[in-house]
Formats: sequence, structure tokens, C-alpha cells
Amino acid sequence: MILLVFTIIFSILLLCFVTLAYIKQRTFRDFPGPEPNLFLGNCHMILFKPLYKYMDMLTELHDIYGPVMRLHDGPISTIFVVKDVKLIEHILGSTKQINKGKQYQYLHKWLSTGLLTSTGK
Repeated sequence: MILLVFTIIFSILLLCFVTLAYIKQRTFRDFPGPEPNLFLGNCHMILFKPLYKYMDMLTELHDIYGPVMRLHDGPISTIFVVKDVKLIEHILGSTKQINKGKQYQYLHKWLSTGLLTSTGK
């Protein structure tokens, strides 16, 4: 009986996880990039390779997918890799396009608006 309950709970959690991962990966499907694995994202491409080959792989991927591409770091996290220096300068120099992560919401209650929690507004 306990095994049946555990199996049902595990199946429901696994289904929720797979659904969330699929929705998250589908959200950014319009951006160019290699097709991700549902559970590993694009980590399978670099999993057993030495670190110095990682930059070579990124250069090859930029040649295929262009100066802006998406990679999935696991099933849920999405990384955008930008090669164009002008675009990076535009993104980092603009206060309209930079927002703090969700972790800063907790600091904002404690520190109010300051250097650490400000979004530039």
C-alpha cells in the first residue's frame, strides 16, 4: 500500500516537472539554438568534455546559430549567449532592460531601495 502511494505521488511530481520543463523550453523556442534534451537541456553537449573545449563549442554554435542564441542549462533554466559586443553594450547600458532577479525581492523589504536593490529608475 505504501509503495502504491509513493508511486502515485512520484508519478504526479514527475509529470508536473516534465510539464513545467516543456513549457519553459517551448517559451524560448523561437530563439535560435540547439534543440535541448528534456531533462538535461543542452548540458549533454558539454557533460564529459574538458573545460577548454567549451569555448570552441560556443564558437561553433555561434557560427551555426548567429550572434544571439539560447542554451538550456538543465530542464528549466535558459541562458542567452550573446557574441555581438554592441548588443551587449546596449543591453547592459540600458536601465529599461535590466531588472533584478526574484531573489532581490526579499532583500528589498529589508534594505529598501539602494545600490543593491535599485533597478535604475
